[in-house]
Amino acid sequence: MATFSLAFALRLATYGF
Repeated sequence: MATFSLAFALRLATYGF
């Protein structure tokens, strides 16, 4: 799912990986 992938990537960016 693109939406889930996008949200997950955004969350990772927020956490700073």
